[in-house]
Amino acid sequence: MYVLLDSCTWIATRGLTSHVGCAARFFLRSAGATLVVPEVVQLEVEHRLVAQVRKQRDALINSHRRLLAVLQQDEVSVPLPTPQQLREGVRQRLNAPGVTTKHIPLSLEIAHSAVTRAVQHRAPRRVRDAIVWETCLTLLDSGDVCFVSQDERAFFKAGKLSEELQKESARRPGKLTVHSSLVGLLPVAAPRIDEDLVVDQFWDAGGEEEAESFVEQEGLALDRHSVDWELAGVFLTSRTDEVALEIGTSWQCVPRFGQPEPVGYVRAHFSCFWNLESEAMRALECTYLSIDTRDGSASMWPSEHVPDGNMRIRHSVRADARGRRMRNRPSAQALV
Repeated sequence: MYVLLDSCTWIATRGLTSHVGCAARFFLRSAGATLVVPEVVQLEVEHRLVAQVRKQRDALINSHRRLLAVLQQDEVSVPLPTPQQLREGVRQRLNAPGVTTKHIPLSLEIAHSAVTRAVQHRAPRRVRDAIVWETCLTLLDSGDVCFVSQDERAFFKAGKLSEELQKESARRPGKLTVHSSLVGLLPVAAPRIDEDLVVDQFWDAGGEEEAESFVEQEGLALDRHSVDWELAGVFLTSRTDEVALEIGTSWQCVPRFGQPEPVGYVRAHFSCFWNLESEAMRALECTYLSIDTRDGSASMWPSEHVPDGNMRIRHSVRADARGRRMRNRPSAQALV
């Protein structure tokens, strides 16, 4: 089986190094799948990931300089990777250590087919997306393909692969499976997890602080008593005593100044590892934040992320501002 990830998936998982990315690498190894990296995806991911990490590197340098200025200390050099080292590191990530990887260079035939699609206004219309799709069709001539893309406009209609693209793939000998997120590719694990402990440790780890900082930049504040906490997925990793968790949260937001009436919603995705033996959370991080206001305005972090609008919730827990009191309720709503 071939697995082809679009550039948005690679970027959202930081080159499959995020918690869900680790679970994906374990799944690919276990399934004996071949991870396919078209040249156009590699070039885009390298460019965008290097830009992201360079921005983080520069911000760290500037913060360190300001700290030394406040302390009135001489500037001390901080060992940080050079731009060339950043590029090499990102390139190594695209080889997905431990996973069979196949890099596909851009052929003249695929390029010609992609340009023809664009000229004829056939889906997908953007040349870059057309190259990815033509690569997918080529792979179907030699085996089954699992295609993961978060690009709703290019490949999907009403949450499903567009009818035109379905007909094209059906004419090939291989079977095509399509997912709108990496989470959809992974088998869901079913270990017993004390969700009360997960919620408690989530708040103790400062899970809401990044969301609070994000909305403050928009002149808003979180309504802490309106939090909705959801355990979106539990996924196996290469460690038998550890799983990866996907957590979704949302708050109503209110103006920082003035009447505390709700003006919209803040939604955030978090991920972490959960030790099944010690029942302890580690490496909690926020992977996505968005604000949707009633006047129609919206903002998103990171701006490169394409939210998964089809992620289904397996467990749902409603919590107060500290997550100490909860009630279970079924939910099939999307996180975004």
